[in-house]
Amino acid sequence: MAAFWSSWFPLIAFFVSYKIHGLYLASAVILVFTLGMLLFNMLGRKPLAAWQLVNGALIIIMASATLLLHEEWFIKFKPTLFFGLMAVYLGAGYYLKFDTPLDVLLLPNIKPRAKPAARALMHGCWVVGLLALSALNVLVAYLASTNTWVNFKLFGTSSALLVMNAGLVYVLYRKHYLAISAIDTRRK
Repeated sequence: MAAFWSSWFPLIAFFVSYKIHGLYLASAVILVFTLGMLLFNMLGRKPLAAWQLVNGALIIIMASATLLLHEEWFIKFKPTLFFGLMAVYLGAGYYLKFDTPLDVLLLPNIKPRAKPAARALMHGCWVVGLLALSALNVLVAYLASTNTWVNFKLFGTSSALLVMNAGLVYVLYRKHYLAISAIDTRRK
């Protein structure tokens, strides 16, 4: 539950502060909340996942640049960088055969004989999905209003990631790769 709040609380604070007083206040708020979250976890000796550290570093760099240079493009470009870096990381993990968060979360639930095919499918879907979200963020940031971009950042990307994950689990289930009988309602 702590990982949920450390990931979502700064984003929700960004959204609310944007609605109250605009993008520059929202950039300052997400910067402060991200620094606070990183400091809280370091002082509490709670390890952060690599993606949380990358996301935190990108927020600190891009929000600071937005505030110092008074240019909103920096904070708008942060999701593009994050999704792009995550796509590269997952792609590298697949080809270089090191464990990624997808492997840790999903591979224990895959039938042993199906692991190579399921791993390829999981990484391929996420790499393509993250690259698509990265490109879509650039389009929305360039072509739409800042208000539309902020709504897309919170609701659009979150919904897309949820749908992408649910779709992947569904495909793994339909291909009979999953070893979880709990989701199979026909065997009750």
